[in-house]
Amino acid sequence: MKRTALLFAFALCYYLLFCCTALPAQVITLQQSVTSLSVNTDDTILAASDSSAISTYNTSGYTLISSIYDEAINRSLFYQEQNGELLIAMTHTGRFLLCRLSSDNKKIYGKTEEYLLTDYAEGKTITCNAFSKHTNYSAAAFTDFSIQIHFKLRFIQDMITRTVDGHQSAIYGLEFSNDEKYLASVSKDGAAYIWSCANSKQAGYIDNVYTDSAIPVYFTADSTSVISLEDKESLRISNLQGQKVTGINTGRTIRALLPLSDPDTIAVLNDSNEIVIYSIQMQNPVGVMRLPKTETSDITAFDFCHTEKAAFVGCASGAVYKLNFEAQQKPEDKTPEPEQQDVVTEDKASERKKQNTASDGKTPERKQQNAVTEGVEEPALPQKQDSPAVQAEPAEEPPLAEEQPEAAKTFKAALKNEKSHFLTASILAGFLQPEKTNFQYLFGADIAYRNTYFTAPVYVGVGLRAHIALPKRPFPVQYEDFNGKAVAPPFLWMGEVYAPVGIEVVLDRRGYAVLFEEAAVTARLSTLAQPKAAASKPFFSYGGRLTTGISVKFFIFAVALNYDSLWKLFPEITLGGRIDFKRKPKAEKEAV
Repeated sequence: MKRTALLFAFALCYYLLFCCTALPAQVITLQQSVTSLSVNTDDTILAASDSSAISTYNTSGYTLISSIYDEAINRSLFYQEQNGELLIAMTHTGRFLLCRLSSDNKKIYGKTEEYLLTDYAEGKTITCNAFSKHTNYSAAAFTDFSIQIHFKLRFIQDMITRTVDGHQSAIYGLEFSNDEKYLASVSKDGAAYIWSCANSKQAGYIDNVYTDSAIPVYFTADSTSVISLEDKESLRISNLQGQKVTGINTGRTIRALLPLSDPDTIAVLNDSNEIVIYSIQMQNPVGVMRLPKTETSDITAFDFCHTEKAAFVGCASGAVYKLNFEAQQKPEDKTPEPEQQDVVTEDKASERKKQNTASDGKTPERKQQNAVTEGVEEPALPQKQDSPAVQAEPAEEPPLAEEQPEAAKTFKAALKNEKSHFLTASILAGFLQPEKTNFQYLFGADIAYRNTYFTAPVYVGVGLRAHIALPKRPFPVQYEDFNGKAVAPPFLWMGEVYAPVGIEVVLDRRGYAVLFEEAAVTARLSTLAQPKAAASKPFFSYGGRLTTGISVKFFIFAVALNYDSLWKLFPEITLGGRIDFKRKPKAEKEAV
């Protein structure tokens, strides 16, 4: 009796632990095959669609929130904006839906905006479509091999449309980059194009894309690389110009792709109904997700969670599962270790052989090889023999003894006569005459190079400056755009090239504090411009500048008075830094 009870308890535990583990993975069931899945940013709401509707579920208990009945939805995405969270969906026919949560406690999603890409198609048939992550752009490909890129105007629910051409066969894939700067398109002849969304021009091209799987060309999460199929089992990673960077051979037929939030990882659905995560840098799998053995239908859609290592997976049977990430041990990780150890032991053995042959003195040819390969050790011997010559540097101390009496004397400021060169970088602020120029405050940056090698104690150099001046208030002229709206007054932008000439006076014994006086000849190119508004033609002016300042170690403070043929007199204050480049004494060079 006891044995029977123990067997029954063991069978019950076995059933609970092994037979029932796959059942809790299934979260919802749709009436038809799953066409798209998406989860919001905090993984609290899941959207699942089939051929008749898209439904939203609460992930805490997987209870139905709402359903939006619209046929042939093939894409869905949650998007967070200032006014709340949006659910975006797109159908095969080009209907672009924006759904928002209602304000009441029911939290039901309802349609707030709707766009029809067919309204801009001019009677043409759409073959595929896509929308960008932040919903600013949408795109549609047509049977005449053309592509329309739409920029969405949310306020008036209209779109600005541009058409691009280049494909010579039917287009089956469109995808936007996460930063919304590029659109990738691929056609059945294996040609893939990278288009710039800003100007609708071609930015890159990829040839010989594998097209039998009808998988689009994707961008990595950081929008810097392009993922395409090289053959039915291999991936190609290219830059934005289309040049191949690396490749990954999965060893299985690829059915679908999904770039993950980590730019180094890609999720690949293969013909074994597994979702394998690959590392682009390692070119190897790092994880896998598998359906329960009780599920025999194919995976038709999947989307990854944002807060945990899991994914929602939809099947042709209508079942939706939540699968956890299983780390995959790479067999390549174990083999390199003994190989590296062998390399280390071989290196040590070769070093020992070299030491033995060098000490025996029987093989002069090997001695020469050791002198070449171990050039660090061979020159060490003459250094030891010549160590008195290296230690002869203290012989330079007698001049210091001669300087000691001078140190006891009172220091007097004097011109800096040593030959040197230095680089300065600083920021500045000035004040224009608003009653004459209509501009008031001036800000800028300065970088310059000066040297005294040929003109000591006078230094000469060259410098560059960039300025921006703010208009006075009120500005005497009012500007308007084409719609009659007032436009802010323009800024004054100036670029300057100048040639300084000056002297330096050392104020302390150690040379830390230096007073400088400088005069400079200036040439400026100025323009009036306002961002997103028209700019004036550049105009030239010339002038000069007198500067007085002090530098303490690496810091510089100066005041200056400028004269410009156009902007007249204006003062400025400069604050920056200085880097001195000093030549080594001849004695030090000979010692080295």
